[in-house]
Amino acid sequence: MKIAFFVLFSIIFINFNARCGIPLPALKVGEDKAYSLKSSLSVYRDKSKTPAKITEIVRLKSVGAFKASPHDVFYAESTSDFFWFNFKLRNDSPTAKEYVLEIQNPNIDTLRLYQVSKNQARLLAKTGDVFPFEQRPIINNFFCFKLTLQANEESDFYLNVSKPNELISFPIYLYGSSDFLLHVRQNYGFMYFFIGVVAIFILVSIFMFFLSNEKVHIIYCIYLIAVCLFVNSGYGFEFLWPNLPIAQNYDLVIPTAISIIAQLRIMQNIFNHPDKKSGNYSQIIDYLIYFHLTALGFSLYSIFTNTTPSLLTQQVGLVLVIAACFVQFSVIILTIFRNVSLKNTATLLFSISFLPFVASVLFSILIRTQLIDSDLNLKFFFPCALLVEVGLVSLSLAMRYNTSQIEKAKLKLDLLESKRNILEKILKAREDENTRLARDLHDDLGATLSYIKGQILRSDYQNKGSLGESINGAIQDLRAISHNLSALDVEENSLTHSAEALIERFSKNTAINFKLIFFGEEQSFSHEKKINIYRIMTELINNVIKHSEAKNAILQLIFHKDFLSLSLEDDGIGNSKNEIEITNNGIGLKNIYARAEYLEANIQINFGANGSQIILEIPYEKPTN
Repeated sequence: MKIAFFVLFSIIFINFNARCGIPLPALKVGEDKAYSLKSSLSVYRDKSKTPAKITEIVRLKSVGAFKASPHDVFYAESTSDFFWFNFKLRNDSPTAKEYVLEIQNPNIDTLRLYQVSKNQARLLAKTGDVFPFEQRPIINNFFCFKLTLQANEESDFYLNVSKPNELISFPIYLYGSSDFLLHVRQNYGFMYFFIGVVAIFILVSIFMFFLSNEKVHIIYCIYLIAVCLFVNSGYGFEFLWPNLPIAQNYDLVIPTAISIIAQLRIMQNIFNHPDKKSGNYSQIIDYLIYFHLTALGFSLYSIFTNTTPSLLTQQVGLVLVIAACFVQFSVIILTIFRNVSLKNTATLLFSISFLPFVASVLFSILIRTQLIDSDLNLKFFFPCALLVEVGLVSLSLAMRYNTSQIEKAKLKLDLLESKRNILEKILKAREDENTRLARDLHDDLGATLSYIKGQILRSDYQNKGSLGESINGAIQDLRAISHNLSALDVEENSLTHSAEALIERFSKNTAINFKLIFFGEEQSFSHEKKINIYRIMTELINNVIKHSEAKNAILQLIFHKDFLSLSLEDDGIGNSKNEIEITNNGIGLKNIYARAEYLEANIQINFGANGSQIILEIPYEKPTN
């Protein structure tokens, strides 16, 4: 998409200004600094099938065939023509001087530089992307040539440039030797800075992936790597594939295709909306991804087979890429309008991230097509714009993650609240059933037993005394069961009083010595929570009686500032039957865990050789506004 913007606007704004046949003066040099070639640069367009010989070019220069180019930036549309550049330098210094000519475009097929002095022409260097990187006269990302001028020497320099069937655009600069070294340090320093910033974003994205387990962050890492290769075009040839010149033909195409594909996937994730209409946009994006994958496949095929597509294939491919980018841009605009109404901040940031790059492309095209004149260095435009874009996209992904985490937390709370409500209804239904059973037992079965006892006492049955005592025992047991089911103590008294009554009642029917310890000022609980705490105490005591074989047991109620600590400790067998009860998920422990969950309590169970201990920390109810 980035290259398509550049190509499209370049085609629209072509305006190659020229001045014909005007002799240009020599550029006077002698100091170790940077020089502008505006006043002495001229260009000739060679339409022959093979480049003309240097002697012919010198002759054409003498007859005024060259046209003055008053800009440091040269631009020409896609063509198979050869271009010759001429400039004249005069060294006014009493000593020899060395300068460096820099062509700021890392993707040019062939370049030849000639020096003509005293009617003698010699080839200074021959280089280009069709040669291995080590053939460059100066090892640098851009094409650089060393120029030497003797004291008071005046020389003409002719630069032949060839880039068949592709756009040609590059700034051309002249540097003093020490000034060039400073310039190179700045370039490589900025490159390392850019790579470092991108590397930080990549590490953050990897961290976000492990944190959220969302593939979009891995896709974003791929996007960042592709952007890094795109911005640092030429450095790959220098450091990664110096002996694979054919790869330079796709030095921009492949990273751009990968970045577009990754960007489309990121867009799907950020623009994703649950309404049914979003599926149409998602399908269009899928088609765009398939198209760019196909283009990427053809590019890789050309690299590995060392073949160059025909001019027609390149032109058709370019048109298709531009059309696909227009569709992509339209989808972005339409989706933005839909998401803006939803006040989706992540979407807005992702949308705004395109603006710096588009602005830099437009400004760069205006300079490269010579519609405006500027001394600004274009090579920093795209990196700075893309750093802003990467920052905004990263921020939008972070906001998207934050929003998703908030939504997940809210959903989790809703689920917990729903689960708690269901549990509360279950426990309430169980308590209502217990109350009903207690009432039925007391009213029906109790009355029946009392009637039977009266009939027996009035009869002539010989053993009516012992039988009456048995019935009395049954009535007492029935009353105890009814009392336990109805939890009347809790409804009428405090928790500590209910615990005392509970200990007193169970102590009558067991040899275990129960003690109750309570400390602190008792806090109030709702009726439902008091009943559930009472039921937990009952289950704990029952478990001790049934399984512990203990001699002593202590029930503790400690009222802390924020929670109630309820614990039961015994000196029983601990390691055997109690563990079996937990392992087999006994009904008693199931009830305890269910009620603890309803009370939002923490539960801890410890077994040892000298007994067992169960501790619950039950938080107090938060006051409602």
